[in-house]
Amino acid sequence: MGLFSRSANRAAGKISLPFIYKDHAREEGPYAVWVRNHRWNERMDRWCRAQVEKLTYKPTIGILMECHNPREDFLQESLASIFNQVYPFHELSIVDRGSNQAIREKLSDLERDSRVKLSLQKGTARDVEAIAKIMKKADAEWTLLMGAEDILEPNTLYNMVATLQDTVEIDFVFADSDLIDDQGLRFDPQFKPIWAVGASYPLGYYQHPVLLHGRLVRKLHGPERVSMLMEEGILLDEASNHSRYVLKAPGILYHARKRGLKNEIPPEAANNVLMNEELVVVNDKITIDNVRRQRSEPNVPLRILWVIDSLDQEDGELVLFHYLRYLASESKHRFHVVALKDGPVRSMYEKIAPVTIAAVSEVGKTISQLHQVEKFDVAFVSSVNQIWFPEVLAQIDLPCVWQLHPGSAQDTTDLAKNFQHPPTVLFLNQALADKYSLFDSRGVSRVLPTGVDLAHIKLFRQRNSPLDLLDNFHVNRTSTVITIVGPTIPQKGQKRFVESALKMLERFAEKELDFFIIGTRENSYLNEIKEMIEKSGKADRFHIVPETNDPFQYYPYLWISDIYVSCSEEETFPLSILEAMAFKKAVIASNVFSSNEVLENEENGYLYNSAAELQENLEFLIDKADVRDAFARRSLEIVYEKFQFKKIVTRLEDLLRESIVYVP
Repeated sequence: MGLFSRSANRAAGKISLPFIYKDHAREEGPYAVWVRNHRWNERMDRWCRAQVEKLTYKPTIGILMECHNPREDFLQESLASIFNQVYPFHELSIVDRGSNQAIREKLSDLERDSRVKLSLQKGTARDVEAIAKIMKKADAEWTLLMGAEDILEPNTLYNMVATLQDTVEIDFVFADSDLIDDQGLRFDPQFKPIWAVGASYPLGYYQHPVLLHGRLVRKLHGPERVSMLMEEGILLDEASNHSRYVLKAPGILYHARKRGLKNEIPPEAANNVLMNEELVVVNDKITIDNVRRQRSEPNVPLRILWVIDSLDQEDGELVLFHYLRYLASESKHRFHVVALKDGPVRSMYEKIAPVTIAAVSEVGKTISQLHQVEKFDVAFVSSVNQIWFPEVLAQIDLPCVWQLHPGSAQDTTDLAKNFQHPPTVLFLNQALADKYSLFDSRGVSRVLPTGVDLAHIKLFRQRNSPLDLLDNFHVNRTSTVITIVGPTIPQKGQKRFVESALKMLERFAEKELDFFIIGTRENSYLNEIKEMIEKSGKADRFHIVPETNDPFQYYPYLWISDIYVSCSEEETFPLSILEAMAFKKAVIASNVFSSNEVLENEENGYLYNSAAELQENLEFLIDKADVRDAFARRSLEIVYEKFQFKKIVTRLEDLLRESIVYVP
């Protein structure tokens, strides 16, 4: 039976070839793991095809293939990979260099598809003029170069086009590749570094895959010269010297057929600033990092289901709000928020996304109904106050990232079951991940600490004078200001703060001291605090500030502070501590998780274990302004080193994208 006799769709005027895919590595090892984690699947196919409809820039793409007596089955696979692209090609131009009659007949049969143009050379030598001639006839905006036996990933054209969205004057797009042997097994992956202006790349390193813009052909003085550069094997080196902007699309998108000494052999990986993020140095050897899987998608907006415990205005809830705010603003993702408990943060969320409150017993039904309407791409689930996971996500096959924090529920049976569906489970630090490693049989645990928005804080500091703020709050400019932040509940320990403050006012009667209690809520606990202050006769030294629905309400008070204090008996997301550190303040905090994860004892402040230690630390810092200043500088350094919000939220975005196409 002929090569295309089973699959030619003559009535439609287009060739239809059976889908083929190569998803096995030649040898077991790091690359085999990488291949398994990136196997093409129905979820990836549905996702990419849905995104094609949303692309604002849909350029025409032509594929230029050179052919010389290929094996018939290899040619079949190569052509099948072209005709099964998620993003459709505009034209396929084939230059045949003297193949045998059987192959030429098969190629001629392709011309039943109006998109195919065939040029038959008489000899086997590469005819530069023939290549140039067919390039001149092409009317596509971009051209992809391809070998006749090589194979494209189904999303090759899509990933490259998606990478081009919202860009201008890009000359060419490249991606990673590997080799494929006669048995269809993949090996020798080429994880390439980023493109750098003026760099000289070894022959073949960027040869495939590459998508060239028509303007680059003009920059290189026309198709004839481009054909000559192809013949000499230096097209990409020359192109890089004439290119203003170049992009790299994500993924190993091209499988070059093994051809003995003519293989595209990558140079030795170099440990420098250009090293690809999928490579890591282990025992002085550069290898693939399987933990840091390559991001699966270019930056197209996602439809995200955001499932959280509560809308209370506490650090954990505010961290999650800031994540969503940033992702909606910077990456244009769209959200729908589902919460188990209402609260003041709801009004902040509703300025960005719709919010639905669901009882625990109804959360599955709510998610299922919303998904039918919204068609979410991925879900984010945060379990802060209890260990739970909406099993409906597995039932509706919605990929997700599950952020897990230890709570009151510790049922090991439920935990083991819950760990089976999420492509990614997040923890605040490695210690927590290790604690739950028993349940992580698939190795999907990742660490994502709390982050603080340094850019927003820097802008606030530039726009606001601390001296003017002190005047506005009726505080003497020479006063030492000590601040505590958080809702007035026993777990936050404001009573201990007031007790220590009163002792400091007695100890330093000659000093000007002002104590701020920020974010208070009207309740019996606050009444007890107010009563303590009134009875002391020192009420003029205390400033009680109620919480508001402003996510940045604490900034003015942190900016005027000299010392920040946390008296929490338990802490989940130490956002306020990090914000104080970002405002360059010395910190004193109770020695509890996770305060002790961000504060370095005697480096940028103190961790205390008793009321006596708190008083001792306060007394020392009030009396030693030079130590306060040293601690303050170190606070800012720690935030820059470990807790930059942009890096952390970008990592969360990467994990959300990876989860869409993850194959367990």
